[in-house]
Amino acid sequence: MNPLNPQPQVISTKPKITFSPSKQAVTDFKPYQPVSPPQYHPIQQTDNHRPQPTFKPAYQPPTHPVPPPIKAPQQPTGTRNFTRGNKGSALFNLQNHGPSQPQCTSCYQVIRGPFISAVGKIWCPNHFICANPSCGVSLHEIGFVEENGKLYCEKDFETYFAPKCAKCSHTILGECCYALEKTYHSECFVCAKCKQTIGSGNFHIEDGVPYCERDFNALFSTKCAGCQFPIEAGDKFVEALIEKWHVECFICTKCNLPLSGGFAVKGNKPFCKKHAY
Repeated sequence: MNPLNPQPQVISTKPKITFSPSKQAVTDFKPYQPVSPPQYHPIQQTDNHRPQPTFKPAYQPPTHPVPPPIKAPQQPTGTRNFTRGNKGSALFNLQNHGPSQPQCTSCYQVIRGPFISAVGKIWCPNHFICANPSCGVSLHEIGFVEENGKLYCEKDFETYFAPKCAKCSHTILGECCYALEKTYHSECFVCAKCKQTIGSGNFHIEDGVPYCERDFNALFSTKCAGCQFPIEAGDKFVEALIEKWHVECFICTKCNLPLSGGFAVKGNKPFCKKHAY
């Protein structure tokens, strides 16, 4: 080769390909896991100016109704049945002017002469005496008491039969009142507030002492949230809004219709469903 006139050399531009045995790729397979769909939460719209009313269940009558007031009897009951005759109340009669002959209450014999009449009955003069065998005093000029059909002088009646007043502890010889399984003078059985005799009126017991119905309602009874009058014994009432109402007073604040079904609360006042919004 002439260095002054070199010949061009042809060089191949193709890359040299070298073959090698094929290698099989190894891949780790995992079980298919399904993709959970996205969860959408609805937007809760709130109105700060108009709160949603809360509906209450329909009114149910109270399971424990208010007990009725106690009735106070005027006279003793049971075996206590006596009638008092004041001094001078027994009348001495010389003869009978009626068409029939009188009969003695004690001996049941017809009286053909003088007789004594008292407490609606008639006696022979010698039979109108104290029934206590150790006494036997004539009752014509003194006070007496009839107990279970027998006559006693006031002294023996007070000693053996007369009840004691539960309030003053004194013997009861006249009119009495039997209440709460105790016996009282009529003038001793009074209201603890107004001090007026209860007599045959209704009364209530609070802390062991009696009150007339008027004072008991004023002092202890629950007042209706609608009319502000007491909820008396036997009245039907509703418990709502931490208050008690007469059934007829629990009405819609807007239309005044009774809330016999559910009701809504706005401003701590009851409304019907129609006027809840």
